[in-house]
Amino acid sequence: MGLSPPLPGSGRAADSPDCRPGGRHAGALSRVLPSEQRGHRLFATQLADDLHRPARKPAAASCPLRNCRAVLAYKTDLHIRTGAHVPRGIENTLLAAIVEGRLPPGSKLSESRLAEAFGVSRTLIREALTRLETRRIVRVEARRGWFVNTPDAEEANQVYAARRFVEYGFLAKARPFPPAAIARLRTHIEEERAAIAEGDKSTLIYLMGDFHVRIAEASGNRALVELLQTLTARTILISLCYQSERNALASHRDHVEIVDALAAGDMTRAAQLSFDHLEDVEAGLNTDIAPDPLGSLRTTLRLDRAPGEGTKTKRPENPSEPSDQSEKTHLGN
Repeated sequence: MGLSPPLPGSGRAADSPDCRPGGRHAGALSRVLPSEQRGHRLFATQLADDLHRPARKPAAASCPLRNCRAVLAYKTDLHIRTGAHVPRGIENTLLAAIVEGRLPPGSKLSESRLAEAFGVSRTLIREALTRLETRRIVRVEARRGWFVNTPDAEEANQVYAARRFVEYGFLAKARPFPPAAIARLRTHIEEERAAIAEGDKSTLIYLMGDFHVRIAEASGNRALVELLQTLTARTILISLCYQSERNALASHRDHVEIVDALAAGDMTRAAQLSFDHLEDVEAGLNTDIAPDPLGSLRTTLRLDRAPGEGTKTKRPENPSEPSDQSEKTHLGN
């Protein structure tokens, strides 16, 4: 279900060698076709990898992400047809990398390297980052530059409180959802189940947050959808900082109960279930610890494991049945 009207443009294929991936939304904020969603993820993954590499001089007329941009070139015309939409596309691609944990809290966002990666000017990069700063997804520090935001405990409490009251309020007053909306939510539930069974953490982060955005979409209230998109992204950042101990399967089961209540037309019960669910997720956060901006690097270098300790999570024997042994996730939104 699209959230924005088609972008104006000529409809012709992009004639620039630079693919500027964008889209109406990304990551936990998206409502794009599966192929477009995979494209966002591919670019976001390679973008994050490139930003984490040591700085180097680019080869003439080349870009570290040229191959990735070529993969996405065919969809440029769908997303960004005029220069005015380039910052929004950059914003969405960065957001996809952030909410999936590929650019974790505290990551430095170099304007020059981002400009090289996207094949655009630093002015456009700065505009995209400013958009994300307005949403409290990134921050800028004098003489240091841009960083992925690292929410403190007070912000965490405030954001979760806002989500609880927003989601409870609109569900309690909403009319029963039509069968088509319930069917879309059921499909989403199955996608969550598959991601848990496969141990696909980045997809889980996307799906767990996107579940609540999908519910908002069913209301038909665009302002509500946009509000929840930002709040959901911020709660994902919070969870990445404070490492929720809540098992993904517990959150999935909560989502199933919420959809069952919606399908029965019991909006009051759905509202209360949603409120309780978010309260439980927040309770699972360990806000007594200071966020570790180097946590992702430590994990990558295996500095947080004993020598010889394995890294793989045991998968359930039957992939169609998620196990309680599924790895802990810092999502549960």
